[in-house]
Amino acid sequence: YNKRLKFSLVSSLSACEQIQNYLIKYCQVSKTKLYKKNNIYYLTYCGNRNVSKIMNFLYSKSNIYLERKLNIYEKYKNLLKKTVR
Repeated sequence: YNKRLKFSLVSSLSACEQIQNYLIKYCQVSKTKLYKKNNIYYLTYCGNRNVSKIMNFLYSKSNIYLERKLNIYEKYKNLLKKTVR
């Protein structure tokens, strides 16, 4: 398995900053640069280790989620266990 996963979201600057601070605190990921295009901001994390931390945080104990997003998490969860330590 050699594909790099990517987590991203699009929102206002304030929302992206707040979400990033939350992810830094609870997922132990690093601060990343926020990108702006047409007054819309993008928060992105790349790499299996960072994305694995975020996905586990979002879905491991959650009962509120989008079914299609949970399916993606379930699909990659076992593969990530083998590659991320």
